[in-house]
Amino acid sequence: MVDNSNLRKLVSESTKGLWGTLNPIGGNLGVFGTTKGVALSSQSVYYDVSAFYASTKTYMGNTYKYVYNDFKEEIKPRRFQRFNAGVKLTETEAPMDGDAIRAMVQTATDKQMRALNQRIEAAVIGYNSEVALLSCMNGQGTASSSIIDPADCNATPGTPLNCQAVKFTGAAETERNLESTIGAAIVGIGGKVVNTTTGETILHNDGTDTFDAWVCPQFYHILEKGHDLLDAAEHDPRTYFQAAQQDFKCTFHSSMHIENSACTTGLHPAMVVTANTKENFLLVNVEQPQWTPWKELDNGEEIAVVKRYKAGIGSLAKPYLDGTQAYKAQFAIDAIAYNA
Repeated sequence: MVDNSNLRKLVSESTKGLWGTLNPIGGNLGVFGTTKGVALSSQSVYYDVSAFYASTKTYMGNTYKYVYNDFKEEIKPRRFQRFNAGVKLTETEAPMDGDAIRAMVQTATDKQMRALNQRIEAAVIGYNSEVALLSCMNGQGTASSSIIDPADCNATPGTPLNCQAVKFTGAAETERNLESTIGAAIVGIGGKVVNTTTGETILHNDGTDTFDAWVCPQFYHILEKGHDLLDAAEHDPRTYFQAAQQDFKCTFHSSMHIENSACTTGLHPAMVVTANTKENFLLVNVEQPQWTPWKELDNGEEIAVVKRYKAGIGSLAKPYLDGTQAYKAQFAIDAIAYNA
């Protein structure tokens, strides 16, 4: 007969020291910056986002004439969600040898963390799987945009630049593909908000700007191994990865939540480019991620011990204001990854 009197203590001892090494906010999510948010109430799934609009008024003349600007604050609610995962041991599993319990919990927890990372990434990035008022990298047009969901920097916001004439590999590979895509994205982001009165722009324009390009997994591997065609039969000795980093300060990232389809011949998956991502795209920790202590459950029919993970997370794209229109530092492209 199994002794259930001390299951929680037994499992807790067997898995001691394991939990501090587990953190679901990793991988692609580590590219984002972080900020704190305050929920509107303990039960609310919204928090306030503020933006300040300021007009300018200056004077130049032979004598002093004092003039003043006008400003206003806009506050709107942005959404966050609660995310959960956990591990569970039954009364027959819990009394196993300590090393066996630890290995079993480690395996289960690793899978849970990978799954939770994917769930959070889908909600946060969400170009292919937008969650309303949660995804900060969704393609957004001006009609539905605001400070809480700014428009992207495409010529027609919300519509990727048509680069379907660009083919990254295959017999019909085109020339200077990084220039036609990453280069075009940088120009698009840099030119979207340019205030000649204040000098305000989205990019720093001082040599410190960095960029991230987000593509589907198969596109990622094509870029990882392929080489840009510079001229007829002359390929760059560097891979697309290396050339993008050295020439454009751009790093590629693989995400199923940009495009989830295979890169078959002629398909044109999306490439999304973000600028200075850590300062312009932020994870909002509304409820600090944490593992709760082991807890024993007894429903009258079965006994188990469980450990739960909980987090309240949202995301935010920093708004750049052009008059009353808000933009985010993002540009999307449609190109041909592979063409036979």
